[in-house]
Amino acid sequence: MRLHNHRHDHPALKDPSERSADAQFPREAQMAHRKMRDPRFRQDQLSRCFDDKNVGPINRLVDELRRESGLWIPYVAPLYGGTAAEILFVLQNPGPGTDDSASGSGFLCTENDDPTAELFAECLDSAGLDVGRIMAWNAYPWALADGKSPNSTQLEKGVEPITRLLKLLPKLRVVLLMGAVAWNGWGRFAIKHPELAVRYRVLPTLHTGRRGIINGGQLKRAEGIDLVVLAMRQALGAIG
Repeated sequence: MRLHNHRHDHPALKDPSERSADAQFPREAQMAHRKMRDPRFRQDQLSRCFDDKNVGPINRLVDELRRESGLWIPYVAPLYGGTAAEILFVLQNPGPGTDDSASGSGFLCTENDDPTAELFAECLDSAGLDVGRIMAWNAYPWALADGKSPNSTQLEKGVEPITRLLKLLPKLRVVLLMGAVAWNGWGRFAIKHPELAVRYRVLPTLHTGRRGIINGGQLKRAEGIDLVVLAMRQALGAIG
């Protein structure tokens, strides 16, 4: 899908010499993630879910979307920048690590106890990007059964929630699209709301899931990580 009237740069088109040389996460840059496995951490996030001045308004939007649709959406963890975010990461749809009806956290969070969230967090570390400066959202924000990807109709339904979310992000300057589904969803938003989409620098990159990070088998895992870290560093450079 062609995106209209807004800037976009694809990291894969950059000269290979510009790519990260340390995307395998140097020892000094590594941190312990998957913190949601600790009930104390999860309870702390839950206790601040609505009281946090930056994330509270977004979680009230989540509640509105739940009531209007009758469908479940994970809350946004207070460790994110929320309304103060300068970078928005658009993902696909909520993964199993968010599902609190099973063993998930109930949150959209870089600290969820799953490999996709863990790799996302490690890429942020390597890029030097503080999670407090970002927000995350899904192109289709509602949970889907059986690990399915959202279809075209569902991505169309995801446009209106993105529009409402952006109204809560006055400091936003950069949008990172994590994978083809996110690209598709944002494209639909950009066609309907070109006057809003043109405000942001848009950087497509890869999803940090098992298949996403290798671009469906076209890349080695290390190459995919390089591209994600590079895009994050470009976003960081854009906000200063």
